[in-house]
Amino acid sequence: MKALKFIAKKAASFGWYGWSGESTKVLNELLASVGFEIMNEGFRNLWNPDEEQQQDAIEFGKNCSELMGKMVMREVGSEKISQNNDYEEE
Repeated sequence: MKALKFIAKKAASFGWYGWSGESTKVLNELLASVGFEIMNEGFRNLWNPDEEQQQDAIEFGKNCSELMGKMVMREVGSEKISQNNDYEEE
């Protein structure tokens, strides 16, 4: 990954674990070391998720999506971004 030299890319980590639960921290450190901007500390959950934990994971994804949109809009100002639809800063 280091050879790709990521610049101005956003990232977040997530996952389920069975032992130490440090994978999101390790992934965030790796992603940051190769140039990604880490959006948040990540999402992790022990073993098999129940319905509430699955909903928490969905909310994490939605929050990341909203944060990503805000970050992109901040970077481009009031310019339009075209990708299937046009979005403008509100």
